[in-house]
Amino acid sequence: MKKLMIFFFVTVFVASIGLLSCKKDDSSPALKTGVVSGYVYSKKGIKLGAVKIFVQDYPSCATVSNMNGYFSFAVPVGAHKLVIQSGSGHIFMSVINVNITENQAVLLTPQQTVLNQVGNLAYVAGYYDKIQTIIIDSLGYSATQLQISALDSFSNISGYQAIFLNCGKSDLLDSLKYSNLASFVANCGSIYASDWAVEYLIGDGNNKSFSQRTKDYNAHLSLKQTNTCAPKIGGFINDTILCAMKTGQSGYIDSIDIISPAIQTLLGKTKMTIHYDLGAWYVIQQLGPQFTVLLQDNNLATSYGPLAVLCHYGITCNQGGNILYTTFHNEPQSGVSPDVQKILQYFILNL
Repeated sequence: MKKLMIFFFVTVFVASIGLLSCKKDDSSPALKTGVVSGYVYSKKGIKLGAVKIFVQDYPSCATVSNMNGYFSFAVPVGAHKLVIQSGSGHIFMSVINVNITENQAVLLTPQQTVLNQVGNLAYVAGYYDKIQTIIIDSLGYSATQLQISALDSFSNISGYQAIFLNCGKSDLLDSLKYSNLASFVANCGSIYASDWAVEYLIGDGNNKSFSQRTKDYNAHLSLKQTNTCAPKIGGFINDTILCAMKTGQSGYIDSIDIISPAIQTLLGKTKMTIHYDLGAWYVIQQLGPQFTVLLQDNNLATSYGPLAVLCHYGITCNQGGNILYTTFHNEPQSGVSPDVQKILQYFILNL
């Protein structure tokens, strides 16, 4: 998990480093510099916060765009390549040429600072969510629609760097699909799942006969009454690592703790509100140390606990291999707030 969390938790401090020190390495003296500034944009012209900008041959000369997409940092004198990237740069990255003279202030144009898509994205449609609306219509990037049946073959999904699984699947899952999703993430692909799409991870209970599923369901109800997490049938993540139940109620949850410093910087605050427009959403009942909590409900009245979590499943991956799960929906038409919209954009860009 360390590789991904370096971006989620440490880059919040990079902006100050870029302005205070710009060296070839720790043993080198400070360099003569100019200042480069600008705004980072998506393909559709949305200003993007929490995007890293650095000098390719001077990695310590770096910064991160603020909540308004703005950045300004010291760049050594001479000709250089500036890298603009989100996450580890394997899905979204741009490289631009600059030529800096000492004490010069360079303002980059919007055309220069567009964050380009360099990796392939896919999504599986759902009844209740449309993350593709944000990817394609809001941000201006591309994503290919997959049918659930595409998960029957690893070759159908191996060419993508990330797959987005929407809430409300149209077909049942089985052991082959779970196995291919596990292989996808182990081979450095990333997955985003929302609400009921957690069933792609922990199982939907459809691997057994009808009579056995009935017994499992009755056992599930019994455990639900005691607030104990009922293990699901199927999936590729062990129930001790992630277990969830459909016990969430519709309504607003206020004063949610933003645990991730990067998201704090993105929104400019440490608390937020999320509207759960539908009931029976999956509440995380059990979470292993493999997952890091990004958003948490600690209110006495609700106490739902983790609301957005992240796991670096592909432990050998320098890029990708991540699983991101949000208990809340992502369809803009359902009344997603500007804060949630920003967070979802951030999640898309940082898988």
